[in-house]
Amino acid sequence: MTLPVKYSAIKPPPPSPMKLLDVNRYVIGFVVALVLLALWFGGGSGAGGEADGERLSLDLADIPQVVLDKEAELARARNRNCSYWDCFNVYRCGGQRSVAGGGGMDGSQERISIYVYPLKEYVDADSKRAAFQLSKEFHTILKTIVNSPYYTSNPNEACLFMPTLDTLNQNRIDTTLVGKALASLP
Repeated sequence: MTLPVKYSAIKPPPPSPMKLLDVNRYVIGFVVALVLLALWFGGGSGAGGEADGERLSLDLADIPQVVLDKEAELARARNRNCSYWDCFNVYRCGGQRSVAGGGGMDGSQERISIYVYPLKEYVDADSKRAAFQLSKEFHTILKTIVNSPYYTSNPNEACLFMPTLDTLNQNRIDTTLVGKALASLP
């Protein structure tokens, strides 16, 4: 009775360099094809975020000014009993949204949508002092959101709301005026 030999004492010859180059070409071609397909079907930069809506203008030249009165309502105190399920509408997040040129087979895509409030300059009625100074970093954040596929110009579709109040630098804001400005948002 003979037993089959698992390992041979004779090793196969190493693959030739030409065969390795051919395999590398196929692997690189496959990866490039996958990237192109992902860009094509994943939306890429051409999908935008608004198929039918208009993008928010972030032009700093003509920002409307909102005067906050002394008697203007301050931001309401936080509800201590508020939880993720009580004070946040989770059903607006991750919904199906029709996107031109991308998404799934039917042209829809599951995503979170973000509404950005229009840029406004909030000033005190008495001193004409601004509530905040818009920084370059915050403006870049706003531009990134507005140009992303997650932006929506319709607040009824939004899951997250981004006020255009720059609070990145706490030393350059008036907290009372910022509270009044936040309370004035719809």
